[in-house]
Amino acid sequence: AGVNKVMEKLDRNHDSGLDKSDVDAFWVQLESLLNADEVADWVIYAVQLPEYLGNIFRENSVTGYDFPELIENGGEAMQTELRIEQSSFRRKLIWHIKACLLGVGSTPTVPTKIKHKLESFSTVSFSWDKSTAESFPVHSYRIQRRAVGLHDDGDGTRKVVNSHHTADPPSTVQPLSSPPTSEWVTVYVGGECEFVDSGLELGHNYVYRAQAWNSIGRSDWVTVKISRKGSFFSVLCFVVIFVIITTMGKDVARLCQVFRGEKDHEEEGMEQLRQSLVQRKASLIPLP
Repeated sequence: AGVNKVMEKLDRNHDSGLDKSDVDAFWVQLESLLNADEVADWVIYAVQLPEYLGNIFRENSVTGYDFPELIENGGEAMQTELRIEQSSFRRKLIWHIKACLLGVGSTPTVPTKIKHKLESFSTVSFSWDKSTAESFPVHSYRIQRRAVGLHDDGDGTRKVVNSHHTADPPSTVQPLSSPPTSEWVTVYVGGECEFVDSGLELGHNYVYRAQAWNSIGRSDWVTVKISRKGSFFSVLCFVVIFVIITTMGKDVARLCQVFRGEKDHEEEGMEQLRQSLVQRKASLIPLP
């Protein structure tokens, strides 16, 4: 009975046999696990094992093609070749690998209705609708961030405006030999459908991408571009106004000090004049 269920799972076109189309459909199920980096991410985010185990799979160049061999003899190869000593980790990996090989369930749908709000020049908040999947629920979301230049499109190109009157179009897109973009950095992994990033810096726009994970695998990436040109100029105007007010305040204080000093000097002069008049008057009074 167990073998029949497995055959039914592998017989995707339901023709009571296994042919090339069934094999192709089988590998489509594993298309996101055909390189070592994808498998390492799968170990960390789908199976939810420690990151060092994902790195073991990456360092040994394990791909989805190796999955059948890894689960033979109770996962013996995991212990002897990958040096995964903890039996609970091996059992968990075997269970998830079998689910992938048998095509049980589905990977999640992409996160949808992603909304973002610039809270300040350094902080942006996100929210999105929950992803769905068959058989296995979505247990986490992964968000990555990449910094780009203020005039970049986020894909390594920069818009260049042609200021000369020629037959060329008014603007072109030219590839940059050294695009001012950073690498993708994971900034959030969690089960909540909201996230606040407070690590933004002035002088950059940012591109975010999000994916959902369940026990089978991941959804496709969905990308969100964050433009902060308006925010940057608002902050710049605020700084300029603050500097002007501060400078004016210092000038006013300086003028008050000068005025106060002149007033004190004037009072001192008047006192000296008064004393001089008193002395002169005393010298003019005849002695009895």
